[in-house]
Amino acid sequence: MDIAVRPLTEADLDWAAAVLAATGLSARQPELRRYLALEPAGYYGAEAGGHPVGLGGYVAYERFAFVGNMAVAQDFQGQGAGRAILTRLLEEIDGRGIPETVLEATPEGERLYRKCGFVEAYWTMAYSRVEEKVAQGRSGLAVERFTESDLDAAAAFDALRFGTPRRRVLERFLGDFPGRGFVVRRAGGDVSGYLIAQSRVLGPWVAENAEAAESLLTAALALPFDGPAVAYAPAPNGAAAALFARLGFAAHWESLRMRRGATGPLGRPECVFGLAALAIG
Repeated sequence: MDIAVRPLTEADLDWAAAVLAATGLSARQPELRRYLALEPAGYYGAEAGGHPVGLGGYVAYERFAFVGNMAVAQDFQGQGAGRAILTRLLEEIDGRGIPETVLEATPEGERLYRKCGFVEAYWTMAYSRVEEKVAQGRSGLAVERFTESDLDAAAAFDALRFGTPRRRVLERFLGDFPGRGFVVRRAGGDVSGYLIAQSRVLGPWVAENAEAAESLLTAALALPFDGPAVAYAPAPNGAAAALFARLGFAAHWESLRMRRGATGPLGRPECVFGLAALAIG
């Protein structure tokens, strides 16, 4: 089958969202539009016989690129479309001199990723709130609203723990979800954690310890959500698992964090309590 790979545009979002939904991925048009805005030249679609059959993209950070939303329509799986898309993405990433590529692998995609040089880093757990438990006074930290004036400090705090600077991501999510961001601070006023609560997803969310994370989560859970709140946390963060268990969350599936390229530490996953999205970290 002849596969043509071309840049994805906003005009493609209808079919792109449909392909993702059919393969079990949850990104809808607003999310895809956000990713395109963050990395306008980073998303590609695959066509066979002039018909769209798949997509994938990446967001470039300073130290690594994060690949996501890799999906191929069911009738065209196993015919080279996924590999064609991934090859194009990796060529673009390597051409930009980005030393490492990271992604969250589904079981269906893991084999392809291994063939393309990816290796296992750790598991990422998906948690969903199944019971409305409340904190029992475990944390006395003061929580403040996350405003634009906090961006520089929060981004500097985040970069050391996420593993690379991503101020533009924090700025985008803060703007897309006004009034739904929170920060906590150390005694001297420095940021010790932040959380941006999306309409369902708790993240991006990074905290230096469990106490800061719990204060942020307690504040966020007072907001309305479009269904049960969800969080994606690295399995190495044992404090996250304990916190979710206390506040009525249950793990319901997992994905495999994989990496290609550099082999240094991937930030400090023990401080990451919620990814912004499985597609961008």
